[in-house]
Amino acid sequence: MVELTTDTQPSPKKIGIFGGTFDPVHRGHLTLAQVASHQFSLDLVIWVPTGVPFHKNSHGLLIHSPPPSAYENRLSMVQLAIAPHPHFLVSSIEADCNHRSYAIHTFWRLRESMELQYGLCQWYWLMGLDTFQTLPNWYLSRELIPECTWLVANRGQTMAPVNGMDICQSVVDRLIDQFNPNQPFLRDGDGRTGFCPIRWHLLQLSLPISSTVIRQRYQIGESIEDWVPFEVLGYIKAHGLYPLNG
Repeated sequence: MVELTTDTQPSPKKIGIFGGTFDPVHRGHLTLAQVASHQFSLDLVIWVPTGVPFHKNSHGLLIHSPPPSAYENRLSMVQLAIAPHPHFLVSSIEADCNHRSYAIHTFWRLRESMELQYGLCQWYWLMGLDTFQTLPNWYLSRELIPECTWLVANRGQTMAPVNGMDICQSVVDRLIDQFNPNQPFLRDGDGRTGFCPIRWHLLQLSLPISSTVIRQRYQIGESIEDWVPFEVLGYIKAHGLYPLNG
C-alpha cells in the first residue's frame, strides 16, 4: 500500500514589534509584552528603542518633548530588562538613524530581515493607548496599518480614567475617514460605516505608570524600585541618568 502524504506549509512566525523611547524601560513595558505574547501566541517580540523620535499628538501637532537619554543607554537598559525572556530580543535598527525615524521605514527593514530568516511572518504592533491615538497621523499610515495587527494597552489607574474601547473606536473612525476621503458616512446602531483595513485589540491589562512619571519621581528623590527591574535601576545609578533636581 502506498501511503499518501500531503505537503503542509509551516505556520508563519508571529512576530510583535514594540517600539518606544524606553527612557527608562519599566515593568509595565514588560507586562505589556508578556500579556500580548500570551494572548496572541507570539513567537517573538522585537523591542525597538527609537533613534530620533518623531511624534504628533492626536490632533496632528508635533510634540516638542525634551531629548531622550543617549541611545546607547536606552538600548542597554532594554537589554538588561529582557534578558530573562528568551522570546524577547532588542533591535538596534534605529541606532544609525540621525534623522527623524518613521515607523514604516523600521517595519520595512525588520520585515526584510526577519522574513529572510523565518519565511512568511504575521506581524503585530504593541503600543499604549496614547500612542494608538496618534496612529492616523503617522507617516504613510495607510501603507503600514494593513500590515500589522495592533495590540493596545489601556492607561493605568495613576493616569486619567478613560474608556479605552471608546478611544480606540474614535481612532478607527478617523482612519475610516482617511481611507474613504470622498464618501459620506452615516452612523447607525452598529457604529460608523466604511472600510478601514485595521485589525486591533485592546489588551486585557493597563499600564500602571509611564517612563515620564518614573523619571520625575527619581529626580525628586523618590524610590522607583517597584517600577523598574533591579538591573535597570542599577544601570541608572551607575551611569548617572536622570540627575536629581536642585
